[in-house]
Amino acid sequence: MRGSPPTTPMPSWPALLPIDLACLYCQMGADSFRFFTRQHGVVPVDTGLTMTRYRRSDLDRMIDSLPARGAEMRPEAHANDPPPVDDADEALARAERRVRG
Repeated sequence: MRGSPPTTPMPSWPALLPIDLACLYCQMGADSFRFFTRQHGVVPVDTGLTMTRYRRSDLDRMIDSLPARGAEMRPEAHANDPPPVDDADEALARAERRVRG
């Protein structure tokens, strides 16, 4: 029946998703998933093993940044970027501390 809720409950999604589960989580096909993640700078994490995993939190940020239908798109930061820094002096001080450390 069109528009009715699913009859089975959604799974408990893990924090790191392989690409097939990431596609299901975002309700996208593999090609669309690759397009959107590339557009929004979402990259798989380095697990140190030979597996590709996406952070569910990165996918959530990507989804949250998508504009509502009919809304004007605006440039967004990449999902894996750190939170923006309001104060340019503080950003410079952080960069200097990283270089010294």
